[in-house]
Amino acid sequence: MPAIRIEIDVPQKFTINIEADTTEQLQNSFEIAVSQTKDLMENVKNGTKFISIKEAAKQLGWSEPTVQELFSRADFPSCDFAKKKVVELSAFLKYFSVPRRK
Repeated sequence: MPAIRIEIDVPQKFTINIEADTTEQLQNSFEIAVSQTKDLMENVKNGTKFISIKEAAKQLGWSEPTVQELFSRADFPSCDFAKKKVVELSAFLKYFSVPRRK
């Protein structure tokens, strides 16, 4: 099975692990990961410290209802800001740097 490991140091180090059944799937996954990482790095460069459910959904490629469920989990580092749930960018990166399985 083709696999790739990317280590990035954006204010803190995080790792993206990609596994795929074919080289083509690996290439597609890699391109998505690069695009999402560029977006996250742009947030850091612009001084964005928190991201919303909508921004997290875009970064993860998940639906907003799925990300809302994630933000409601006890082990996810989100907080309420006014009437909006947000997560600190560094905590978001750290959370996804640890492999999790259901």
